[in-house]
Amino acid sequence: MTQTVLGSTLEGGGPNGGTDSRLTLSATDPQRSGNEPHAVKYASPPISIPPHQSRYLRITWISHGCVTKADVGGMDSVELRVRVGWITRTEYIAFGQGFYLGPGGHCRP
Repeated sequence: MTQTVLGSTLEGGGPNGGTDSRLTLSATDPQRSGNEPHAVKYASPPISIPPHQSRYLRITWISHGCVTKADVGGMDSVELRVRVGWITRTEYIAFGQGFYLGPGGHCRP
């Protein structure tokens, strides 16, 4: 069945006090056969994914503040609101090791 990604639980906030988070998905199936050139375009949900296709997931946010040596900011998962047929459910996507920002070079002691 077609799966439609309706949104995420980010709600505009990013890790470590970040803001303006956006979740986008590739608008077309990124899987191509052979050496056919293919540019990937992203769009905000809702995005429908037909059966036997996939999409890339992209998350962006603006970080605020300074990450010190004793602190890191990032995320290791995201929850998506997804509709399949008449049912809406939450899917939990773990990123494995996660995406984190380490200490920056512009921090004041």
